Parts: sequence; structure tokens; C-alpha cells
Amino acid sequence: MDNSDSASDSIGDTNSIDIRSDAASALTAGPFLSRLQLDHDVIKSYYTAYVGLYNGSSSRQALSLEIALYICRLAGFERWGTKRALEGYEIHAQDSEVESFVWFHFGPFTKQALNHIKSVQLVTMSRHQGWVSNRNAGSWSWFELRVARPKDEDVTRAEVKRRVDGDEMSWCSHRHPVDPETAQQQKDYAEHKGVVFDSDHKLWEEVREGDVLQVVMKAQFGGWSNTVSDGMLRINIWWEPSVEMLDLMRRGNV
Repeated sequence: MDNSDSASDSIGDTNSIDIRSDAASALTAGPFLSRLQLDHDVIKSYYTAYVGLYNGSSSRQALSLEIALYICRLAGFERWGTKRALEGYEIHAQDSEVESFVWFHFGPFTKQALNHIKSVQLVTMSRHQGWVSNRNAGSWSWFELRVARPKDEDVTRAEVKRRVDGDEMSWCSHRHPVDPETAQQQKDYAEHKGVVFDSDHKLWEEVREGDVLQVVMKAQFGGWSNTVSDGMLRINIWWEPSVEMLDLMRRGNV
């Protein structure tokens, strides 16, 4: 995965095949999230540390490639990529039935990707309907990350994976805030960052090779809506030196 504003999919509320909700409609305009920029100095520092560990010094013996890489992981060396939504959408709830819409997805996952992923986080430029009659009742406009299994080569048609008790393998990313202070600051669209699903989160215990991760918009109860103009999954993976750099190291040219 490149440290850029894109990520390859090699690393779309039903009991079987996903079907887009009739209550969802595409947005033609709206604010966008800022583009993430790669910090080349950070990557350069990773290589400097890695080469230093590998070559050793007058006071410390050189380490194997594997041990050097393990130390880099302990130090939190990571790089990132993003999977962006193609367009914004809005959904409106009519009653107590949860309105769901699969906005976009990431995957299918490869075995290599699963071995290297450090975390994933959903970031949205979004809002609810703009007014809340009872703030003490909580927010009923939210996003979830859901694990699904494609039925065929069309990954937008995927079967939701379920737990033994029948519940969907789905986790809440974030809800639109309803507290007065935040609502005043975010009268319209605002950037919302979801939960960081780190490598030790239960979500990753359920993801298998070939699965996809769906971003699902949710709204419940009459008057509630979920409107999003832009969004992305930020995927952090453990940093490793390039194949070319490893080859140079093995040849003793670094």
C-alpha cells in the first residue's frame, strides 16, 4: 500500500445479498475532507533507523533483517493509505426501523494485507438533520464498519457475516454529536473521526482472506437523517523496507 491518498482494494441490510436502500440518495455537492500528505522525512528516518540496526556499530553487533524489522514494529513504524468514497449520500429514517445503506467498501483482503494491517479508521465529512428534540435520548445518526463475504467476483454484492447468535459482525465507528456545545460548533458539515480499530480489536478476529470491510450509514427513528459529502477509510500498515532496499542490504551495498 502506498503512502498516498489511495489504497488498492487487493488488501456495498440484508441477511444475504446487499441491496442499496431506496431511502438513500446521492449528493451532487458538498465539502470535502483534506487530502492526506506523505511526510517524506518520516519515511527517511525509518530507513535510517533500519539500516543502523542492520549494520551495527563499533559498540553493537549487527542484527538480522528479521530482528531489525521486529524492533521497528515495537517502535511503531507505520505507513498509511486511504480508500475514499466515490460520492456522498444521505439517508432518512421514517420510524423505529433502522435505515441502513452500504456506502463503500475496502477489500477483498489478501493474506498479506491481514498480516500487515496495524489499524483502520473511518473519517467522514458529515452531519445529522441539524436539529434534535431530545438531546438526552442520544444520537441516532451513525456509521458502522461491517465484515462481509463476496458471493462472486462482484464485491459490491456481499453476504454479511454473522456471529453464532445471528448478530451481524458490525461495529460502531462514530455517531454524530448532539451535545449543545458541539452542535453549536458544527451547525453544518464537520469532519468526524471514528474509532481506531487497532490490530488487537475484535473486528480483526473475524476478518478472513477474501472478506471485505463495508462502511455502513445508519439512521433510526422519525426525523433522523445521516448525510455525508465525503469520507475515507484510513488504513495504517506496519512499515517495511522496500524489496529493492532489502536486496541491497543482502548484497552488502547499504
